[in-house]
This record gives sequence, structure tokens and C-alpha cells, in this order.
Amino acid sequence: MTVPLVWPAEFYYDPIGNTSATCLTRDLPPEAPANILVLNSTDCRNVLFTVHCELVDSRRKLDFTCSDVDPGNLARATLLFTMVVDSVSPRILWNIFFHVYLDEPSLTLLASHCRKLTDAALTLQDWNGTIYGAVIRFGSEHTFAEVRRLLSLYADTEKSRPPPDALGKTAEERRKEAREHKTSYRHSSARSSGPMHAQAARVYDEAYDVFCDTRTTFVNRRDLARATLCNPTFCYSRHGSAATLHPCLDPMAPFHLAPAFGDGHPDSVTVSDLVKAARAEFSSWCASVHDAASHPNGRVVVRFLLGDPLVVARALEYLGQMGEVESNMFVAQWSMCRMVLSSEEYAERGAPTTFDAIDTSTLWDTVGIFNLLSTTVPLLSVTSGYDSVLYTESLVAWENNQKTKIPGYHFESFTADISLWFDLCPVDYLSGFTCRYNAHETLQYEGYTRTRRHEVVSWKRPCSGDRIARKHPTPHMKFQSPDLLAAHLEVVYFRLFGDMGCTAFFAPGADLYRRERQYPDVFINTRESFVRFLRCARDRFCDSMEEWEEVVSSFFSRITAVDRLDFLSHVELFTELHRLGVGDIEGTESPPKPTSGRLSAWDSIPSLVRVTLVVPRAQNSEALTAYVRGWGASPLIVFIGGIGLTGYIQGLNAGFGRATDVGTEASPRIQLDEDPEGFQGTSDLIVSFVVCTGAFTDPLPKPDSEITISLCFMAAPQSLPNNEKPIQVCMFKEPFEDRNHVLVAPEPSSHAHWPCPWLERRSHSNWPHGSSLPIGEQTYVKIESTKNDSDDSDGEEQISISGMVARVEVQNPRARELYLTPGRFTLNVSHVSPCVMRARIGDSEQEQDIVFPVPIIGSLCELRLPQKCEIDDLHVELYVPIAKIVFEKGGYKLDPIPTISSSDGSIHYPWSIHRVNLDRMPVVNEDGLLLNDWLDEHVWAQRSITDCTIDVMHKGEPPNWNLPKQSLFCVLYRPFTTHGRLTGEGKPFRVMALSDWSQGNTGERHTDTFLFLSELRYDLSAHTVVADAYVLTVIAPLTHDTVECAIADGGGGQIGSVSMSSAEMLMWKRLLPAAAERCRTWSHGPNCEYTATGRVPLEDEMHKGNPLCSCGRGQDVGGMLRVAAWRPLAQYATRIALSPLFPVWYLEPLMRKLLRLSGLVNKEGKPKENPRMPIPVCKMCRQARFDLKRCTRCQSVTYCSQRCQKKDWPMHKAQCKPKAK
Repeated sequence: MTVPLVWPAEFYYDPIGNTSATCLTRDLPPEAPANILVLNSTDCRNVLFTVHCELVDSRRKLDFTCSDVDPGNLARATLLFTMVVDSVSPRILWNIFFHVYLDEPSLTLLASHCRKLTDAALTLQDWNGTIYGAVIRFGSEHTFAEVRRLLSLYADTEKSRPPPDALGKTAEERRKEAREHKTSYRHSSARSSGPMHAQAARVYDEAYDVFCDTRTTFVNRRDLARATLCNPTFCYSRHGSAATLHPCLDPMAPFHLAPAFGDGHPDSVTVSDLVKAARAEFSSWCASVHDAASHPNGRVVVRFLLGDPLVVARALEYLGQMGEVESNMFVAQWSMCRMVLSSEEYAERGAPTTFDAIDTSTLWDTVGIFNLLSTTVPLLSVTSGYDSVLYTESLVAWENNQKTKIPGYHFESFTADISLWFDLCPVDYLSGFTCRYNAHETLQYEGYTRTRRHEVVSWKRPCSGDRIARKHPTPHMKFQSPDLLAAHLEVVYFRLFGDMGCTAFFAPGADLYRRERQYPDVFINTRESFVRFLRCARDRFCDSMEEWEEVVSSFFSRITAVDRLDFLSHVELFTELHRLGVGDIEGTESPPKPTSGRLSAWDSIPSLVRVTLVVPRAQNSEALTAYVRGWGASPLIVFIGGIGLTGYIQGLNAGFGRATDVGTEASPRIQLDEDPEGFQGTSDLIVSFVVCTGAFTDPLPKPDSEITISLCFMAAPQSLPNNEKPIQVCMFKEPFEDRNHVLVAPEPSSHAHWPCPWLERRSHSNWPHGSSLPIGEQTYVKIESTKNDSDDSDGEEQISISGMVARVEVQNPRARELYLTPGRFTLNVSHVSPCVMRARIGDSEQEQDIVFPVPIIGSLCELRLPQKCEIDDLHVELYVPIAKIVFEKGGYKLDPIPTISSSDGSIHYPWSIHRVNLDRMPVVNEDGLLLNDWLDEHVWAQRSITDCTIDVMHKGEPPNWNLPKQSLFCVLYRPFTTHGRLTGEGKPFRVMALSDWSQGNTGERHTDTFLFLSELRYDLSAHTVVADAYVLTVIAPLTHDTVECAIADGGGGQIGSVSMSSAEMLMWKRLLPAAAERCRTWSHGPNCEYTATGRVPLEDEMHKGNPLCSCGRGQDVGGMLRVAAWRPLAQYATRIALSPLFPVWYLEPLMRKLLRLSGLVNKEGKPKENPRMPIPVCKMCRQARFDLKRCTRCQSVTYCSQRCQKKDWPMHKAQCKPKAK
């Protein structure tokens, strides 16, 4: 299964999301149709908000596939969308979906609507023919059946009252449990108020108390007196009526309520005001969905799929690759129903199996990032012409890394490891900033040792933001040898499963957050997840299946030669490798037929068998109930004893019901009948797992009677004293020959012929013929590794990725001639974009781009030529280190805010800042009593401690990676407040000129760019503000005088000035195209200058021209037309959206540690007056890292690895002298 099977200690139902809604198309261009996968959709708030954020006249179609493991959530979502289509009153909708108790009119409407839906459709085919079928779809028959079953239950409970404790505990018990639920519940919802989070905490606290007391949002006594009837949609979940509503359930959590606090005095806001604002936002969402659903062209489709989120994703991948709707996977844990997708929906109607955006909600916290990436990466679309994106959220208990003292993340593995394995990386990690405000995640609860921290991360291909790299095919990657790739895989494997330690190399990829226990990943990752990861490695790094077989063979040799596993063995790994078609070991593919035992009577011996255990109800119920109460929720495992490959099986599926062998002794077949009562029923526990048949047949040291199957559970480590390893508790044990309790049947190997798309694609290379290039074809990028000692490895030697080597064949006739002539072949290279080096032979004007799959540090490149020239093997190699978090210029520090284009060059959109629909954003009330204070604090939050420290140390122009934050603060704060410089009339400057003070007295004006600041708006989902502005660049026929005169003559007042350096002005020129693209409501025309020139911006120097194309000039300029003084200039202006560029919180501690280790700051983080040494870099490769090692002899130089130290020793030897004691 997707994650290890866990016996739950209690059952919670959470029908309302615990984080505020986000727009799922925020990184997609507005013209392109969007296929969106929502895993763990809960209340579908993100779907509602996404539709609401669409442009009013948008013509594109939104196709949502929403999955959830609980049919109760999908039934509620079906009710919501059908009621919206039917134009049900927003007041009734609010009551039904956010109140546990209803008044009689609301319950009557709910019941009648449910009866209407169930009567209209008995089958999925019937549903598709209803008026709702064009908007609400179902991805499987099982999904529809479960939703209809719950709708029938809702319809039969019109005037029922809840049985005792059916909806949970008393109000006081609920409040106490929420406060003790590992976090303060107030922060969970108050965070949605963004800049006003501190002021909002009080009201959110009071609103939650109201909900705990009344289970409604009513504050009016008359309304409360009427709400006495139980809302059936809160009573039934996948666990029947036995589940308890989650203690942190909060109706205010999905909504963005900053305007309620920012537009007046926060102390005057009441619970009634808060609820009113939430109701108004919910009503606007529903109205937008109604308009989209009623559109003649059908602008929105919402498709529901019931199942475990990772099972749904893997079933969709299986359908896309194999073309089969049945994938032989169970729908979810504790379910015995198989996942079978609807052939009508996917085969006939063409429902998508790859997606432009995938939202995983907070699955990061429950299944781990390793499971998420290995499962979702294959579903990201690569054929849409623009970038697909993966969204992850985390809302977990958070603490420092115990070794590095760095909060939350392990940083170095992001680009060096994850981006290479999965071809995905967090955008904010690469760009070094984010437009989403989350400083309040640390400020309010800084004194707590553990608190919830909400983090939303957007993942994209690391080279997708490079405009130059996008024009070239992605280079094929490979390791130096198959054995070296196997060595890396061995490290990953043992770090995930070997010694239960998760503190080095790939452990950050397994779980970037530390959990509340010492061993965070042992019970999250499975062998199936690792094998799917191996499939990614095969597709990315191997040229042929023969090469992959070498890797698998070497990997097997390595893991079987090291007897390190004291918790899990290799039998499950061998099983999953064969089952998923990734590799085989000898004996698993064609096991011999045994001469005795139950398998000897079979007609043929399959490669895999499914073993089904029937655990009597009395035995499992009493034993597990007692154990779980003492230990808490605990993982279940199976131990197979007495065979050649003894060990544990972790990938289990369980349910309650009956298992019957309906086949024959020669050809057994197991039929499963599920008990719908589940845990509350009386049926036996059915546990099944797949294992390779060779485990029972080759060798067979003992007869069947001596082979035992044991079902055990492991006491969770967090419940054990002194960080002991888990305790194994056996709850059921039977011999393999017991045919009453141990059933065995063949298991089909459905993935045996799984295609390898990269191998097929590689056989049809898109690279131009080498002879037509200035040098020749770039054949591959080789990944180089080094061995070094890690602080987290307990003295063991570790393998790490150090850099990449691009190989270019010398095929051009002229280049070959120079290459073979001694002394005439010189190659000049320059770093031109984050992932591209540009090479030129000698003084030739012809240049060739050398592309790398991840950002690089081009200043540290190394040209390698072979010592011997073979006429049939002329090539050059270029080595570059991978760009990490450094102060040197490299990676996306060259272009942190790129504007990129679709594959055909017709669509342009920003890469590192999200799109916004300005017309949907509430306008900030500039007469707010506390606007000056909270806006100052909020915009200044983009200046991190590291930024301020670096400014002090440089005492002048800030470094390039600092971004135009100082000038951006002036632009976002001064025009909307009365603090700072004012006009002669005592008003803020609303027109700002960007001035380059470094030009001096050159005779030219110091500016050519004017910003017209129209309104300040709330960017609700990003918890920040955005300036609705217009930019005008002075080019013919305009002059500075005409601009200034037009503003003065129209009574527009004076023009303010924002002074900056040349470097910061350059950043503005690059920022402006992205600021225009993120809010545009128009489309680029056929004569777009971006498309014609291939450059964005068009110009980045002052007085050289407009950085923006002409497509948006004079478009959507209503804000300028409303101001008389600006109206004559509107035809020359382009609308832009400017927002703060906040620091990435998980990078800041690393930056501060780097400064501290460098000797530039003291232990308190304050700059030293006379720093004695520069920022620490490896003396050999010049990489800046926080974990460099000093030369043990002289203590004066640092190195990143033993390789670099040995390479530098001939030069360092003369200066290396023992440090004086």
C-alpha cells in the first residue's frame, strides 16, 4: 500500500479544511485550459476559490479531479455543487456546510435535495444524463455508489436528533482537547488574516469558543434557539457514525478575513463581524461557481474520485501508461474494494490522466514528501507547452534539527539531490524569495518549543525558469558508472529503512520536517514507494535496459552484502521490484514448482502470490483495543518465519468481512466480501499482502507446517521511554498450511511490461545534427560524486553529489580542424543564464549553448580536454558545481524573477511570482485607523535579518541577491500612507519616478520609468497586499517634460522620486515584465515584441527603450482613466501588480549560520566591526556552504570534501603549517 497500515487509536472526521483557500491556477497562464488534480480535497474550498479567481471573461475550461479517502467529504461536496447549480440561498448553504445543528427549514431543504438526487440517478450512467452531469462527474462506479449511499442516509434523517456523544464531547472538553492538540488552535485560523494576524487572534479565539459551545456560527439567541436539529452531513464518514468530529474543526479556517481587521480598528471587530465577512466571501465563491457552471461552453468540470490520495494518483498513472482502468489496487486502507476507474469517463470522454497543476493539501504531514514526489511527478503534464506545477502544504509540529540547530528543513538536499532525482525543486528555494507572507508563522509563537507552521511550497522543474534552457532539449543525465548510481541508491535505501536514522543525505527528501519523534520516517515510507523512486531513477539516468540491469545487480549486491537491517528485510523489496516491473533477482521471475506443500498442487507457479490472513474477530478486537489504548496508533506488519528469506512485510491491506477461496486446489481464487460496518461490525479482520513466490519455494528449508505467518504491530517510538526502538507485539500467528486462516492465490504482475518513456524518447533525439552546430552535439550531462564525512553519519563515509559534467562532441568540420591542430583550439565560456553556459571557439562569432538540468555556478566552471586525441572520439567536457545557497553570483541569482514563454512562444507568464486577478481583490481602505502602522510593519518584513546584516557589512551597494527590496518598500508604503515625504498639499505621492542616482551629472535625466500607484489591494490567499499600479516608460513620442506637464496640468500634484543604484534599477527593469504578466487580462498579439525578439525584458538599461512589449499598453487602464491628471497618459501605460518580496523563512537560519561560521557576525548574529575572514568557501571548488571542514593541521583553509582537499594539497602543502597552541 501507499503508507504502512496503522491500527487507529480513535476515529476523527474532519469535513472542514484547516487552512485558508488557495488558487490552483496561480502559476498557469490565463489562456491555457487547466487540468487540475486535487488530492485530499476535503471541503473543495480550493476549487471554489480557484473558480472565483478566474477572469470574468475567461474562456478557458477548468477541469478538476478531486479525490478524498472519506466518502462523507465527497457527498458534502456533491451537495454543495448541485445546490449551487440550483441557486440555493447562500444563507441555507452556509448553514448546511458549516453548522452541526440546523434549523428546520435548512434541514428540510437538505433532505429534499438529497431525495431529489438519489431519485434522479440509480446508476452512474443515469447521473451523467441529469442536469448536473455536465458539471459534476464521478471517476468510478464505486465513488458514485458510496456518495449515493450517504445521500440516502442524509435524506432519511430529516428530523433526527443525534444519539449521546454522536457528535463528540462537551464544549469544554472540545476546547481543552483542541488546546492540547500539539498546537494552539487559534493560530491555525488567525493566520488567514495575514498582516492583521496579531490583532485577529482575539476574535478568532472568541469565534472558536462560540462554535465549541453551540456547534454553529450563530451569535443571535433567536437563531440559536432554532438550530436544534442534527446536521446529518456531520454524522456519517468512512467509519460510519462512530467517528468524532475533529477537535480543531473551525468554520472560519477556510476564509480570508484580513479586510475585516485592516479596514477599521481591529479592536472593534466582533465575532458577528467575522462571521459576516466569512459568509460574504463564501457567497461570492458560490456565485462565481454558478456563473461558470451556467456558461454555455461549460467552463468548469468537477470530477470526484473516492480513494486514498496516493492510490488515486497511482491508478491514474497506471491508466495513462497501460491504458487499463483496473490497476489491481485497493481503494484505501481498511477497504477491500478494488480501484476501478470508469471506462466511460476516461476511455470515452477523455478525462485527463496528466495534469497542469497538482494540489496535495497537507498530505506532506501524513505521508511524507518522499511518497508525494515519487507518486505525483509522473502525473505532471509535459506536453501542454507551459510548465506544470506541484503544490504541497505542511501544517505540522515544528522543531529545530538537533544537530545543525536549523529549523525545520534540511537545506542542502533540495537542489543537489531532490532536483536531480525527481526533476522538481521548490521555486522559492531557487529564487531566494517568496510573494507569500508567512513571517507571522514564527513571530507570534516564537516562545513555544513546538508550534504549527503553515508552509505552502510550489514545485517546478529547476530549469523551467531559464528562458534560454527552455529553447533546448533537456539533456540526458547519467552517473559516472552504473555502480556509482547503485551506490547512491544504496545510501537512500539504508537511510530510509536501514538503521532507522533519518539525518543525512536523502533523509531530507524523505521528510523535510522533523516530526515529534526521533524516528520520523520509519512508519511513513514503504518498499513500494522506494521502488517507484527507482523507476524515476531508471527513466532519468539510464540509456538502456542493459545498463539498468547492471545498476540493479550492483544495488542488490550492495544491500545483501551489508547485514544492517534489524527491522525490515529484503523480501518485500524483491517483491515490489518484480511487481512494478522495475527489476528482478534470480528466482523471482520463474520460481520452481515445489515437490510438496500446498503450492505443489497448483497448475503453474506464478511469480507472485497474495496471502490473505483471516484473523478471528474476538482475537483481534479485544487484543488490539487493549494494546492501542496503551500505545496509541501503531503500524501493523507481517512476519514470515521459517523460510529462506525471513523478514517483515510492511505493505499490507486490511478490512473487515469474509475471505473465501472460490477456486480449485489447482487454481485458487480468493473472493473478498466487505462488511460495511467495519470496525463497528462483527466480521473477521482480513489482512492481505503480496510476496514473491520464491520465498516459499526456493529454497524450502522447512515443510509448510514449519512456515509461520504472524501479524504484529509495532509500538510507536514516541510512546517509548529513552528513545527505544519499537516493540513488536504479536496478535495473530498461524502456520502456512492452515487453510482456514491462511489463504493463498496467484497475484497478477500487472506492471511487468511498464513502458520506459525516457528510453523511447531518447531514441528520437531532438538535438540538431552535430555538424550544423558551432561545436557539436551535447550528448549527456554526467553527475559527479564525492565521498566525504558527514556529521550525521556516525563516522561513516557518505557519497554526495558535487557537480555535473556536460559532454559535447566536436563534430563541426571547422571545429574539428582547430581541435586537431595543436595550440589553435581555445574554448571561451560564459555563464549566460541560470542553467546555461555559452561556449565560443576562439574569436569566432558563432556560439553554442551548453545546457544543464539544474542551476549552476558558472564562475567555477572547469574545462576538460582529453589527454589523447582520438580522431573518432573528439569531445570537450565542461564541469560546473551545482548552485546551492551561496553568496556568489550563480543559479537564479542571475535572474530571480524571470518571465518565460510557452513552447510556441505565444504565451508569456511569470515563473517565480504567482498570478493575481486584481479585479477580484478587495481594496484596502486607506482611511483605516491603523493602516500606517500595520502596512509599515508588513512591508518591512521583506527585509530579513540576513538582508540587514549584509547591508551593514557591505556599507554601500547591496549584493545582487538582495533584490530591489529597499525601493520596493518605498513604492508600496509611501503612496498609501501619510508617513514619510508628502506633497505640498500634505498628501502622499501617487506618482513615483524610479531614479538612478549613480549616473551622476551625465546630462541625462536620472529616470525613464514612472509608476502610477492607483490602489492597494489585499492578496488574500498570499496573506499580503499588492499595489494595483501602472508603469510608463519614457520613449518617443513621449518626453520627460510632456509626462511631468501632463500630470501637473491635470492637477495630479507632484511626482515623488525613489532613488536607487544602477544594480537595483537593473532589477526593476527585469521585475516589470513579470509584474505586468502576473495581472494581465489581455492576450499577446501576433506582433508581440517578446515573441519576435525572444527577449524579456526587451531592454534592461535606462534610456534604451521600453522593457515591456506593446501588447498591454493602454489595455485595462481603468484606474488611470479615473484620475483626470493621468488620463492623457493612459494609452502609454501598462497595468502591473507589485507586492513585497519576502524572505524564505527556512533559508534564513542557514544564511545566519553561514555568516556566523565565517566570522562576520558574533553568536548573537550582530555584525562584527572588523571581520577577520571572508564568507567561507571551499578553497578548491569555491563552493560556499555552512558545513565546510577546516584543514586539521593549519586550521586556516576550508574544504567541502576530501576530494577537494586532496586535489588542493600540492598547492596548499607549502603554506600549511601547524597552528600554534
